[in-house]
Amino acid sequence: ILTLDLSTDDKLVCSRDECGLIKIWRISDGACLSRIEHAHDAVITCCKFMERNSQIVSGSFDSVIRIHGLKSCNILKEFPGHTSYITEILLLDNEATLMSSSSDGTIKIWDAKAGVIRTTFIPGNSPKELSINS
Repeated sequence: ILTLDLSTDDKLVCSRDECGLIKIWRISDGACLSRIEHAHDAVITCCKFMERNSQIVSGSFDSVIRIHGLKSCNILKEFPGHTSYITEILLLDNEATLMSSSSDGTIKIWDAKAGVIRTTFIPGNSPKELSINS
């Protein structure tokens, strides 16, 4: 297990591993409730609960962000656009917006419903330097 994320109601935890597997655990008794097999084709770098704990958003070394349904364990949406692995995902605006960072040196802001990039930030070498492409 590489990382964990806690559900908004503090009852579930999701774990991810280097084989592309996401597991959902119930905290009260340690039961594994779901296994999302082949969530990605590479090491999963981050995962977070969303949509009132009914979905998981994840990023990976495959450079793609995916939203998975917890009941179906299926991929519901994909967000291609980064050219290297995803380092972090944040949920904004009541989960209407995703923000992702990548080892490609960019930060992307996504419309979570439409699955499209709204803005790309390209941080420069200087802390005062920032380029925004939209």
